[in-house]
Amino acid sequence: MNILPIALSLGILLMSSMAMSAAASTEVNPAAAVDAAAGASSAAGASSAAGASSAAGASSAAGASAATATAAIEQAVMVVLDDFMTSFSGRDPVAHAATYHFPHFRLAGGVMRSWTTAEDAIRDHEALFKNLPATGWHKSIWLDRQITTLSDTKVHVNTRFQRLRADGSEIGAYNSLYVLIKQDGRWGIKMRSSFL
Repeated sequence: MNILPIALSLGILLMSSMAMSAAASTEVNPAAAVDAAAGASSAAGASSAAGASSAAGASSAAGASAATATAAIEQAVMVVLDDFMTSFSGRDPVAHAATYHFPHFRLAGGVMRSWTTAEDAIRDHEALFKNLPATGWHKSIWLDRQITTLSDTKVHVNTRFQRLRADGSEIGAYNSLYVLIKQDGRWGIKMRSSFL
């Protein structure tokens, strides 16, 4: 009698029995598994919710801070543009030049003008303010100003302004792009391009 096949069969049976016994000892109660999964999910959810709440709070605070900074920049830029127009209509070349950063550039009527220093701008605007009334001009006003692009050091503003006679009638209305920069701690107009 050949004992080898019997020994192999017994070995296979023994190994199968041991594997089944090991599986039975690691078998999980389905109800307990559901409870454990729910607990883990709840803990993960609480942790995730706390993390998300914390992240949302930080994000909200950062968003509020950014909105406050943006509003402050927008306000500062509009003050410069108000001063620009007030000083222009008031024919005050010194106050007008104070709204610029130098060198300052203006493209209008196909001609690029530049002023290297405040003194250059003051001198040219003194002459301009003497000659403008002969054209019928009395004052200029803003019709529209829209900030299109903004950073903490540069802003683009699409504008529309109107030139008026003393009786309030319109000489013309013009679109312009103003570029303001923050330099040496203050906002000023660096360049502008007008359709005249």
